[in-house]
Amino acid sequence: MEGMGEYRWGKLIVDSGQSIVIESKLEEAGIRVSVFHNAMELYKETIEGTQSIEVKAEPGTYEIGTLPEDGATGTMTISAR
Repeated sequence: MEGMGEYRWGKLIVDSGQSIVIESKLEEAGIRVSVFHNAMELYKETIEGTQSIEVKAEPGTYEIGTLPEDGATGTMTISAR
């Protein structure tokens, strides 16, 4: 697609009793977030604005992909808590 970049990928380790928490404070546009575990996609959404989202997760290592839309400004953190 025109104007689309590539996802940036990282790993996140989730311990027993934790979830994946996505916190955004975006002023313009959004960021696409994909969460994979054992080659299965658990979550895929475009996050916009200010919000906190909890994704239930089993203990293990997760692949987290992010792709900012053109013009996205602000901050986003993804952590295990």
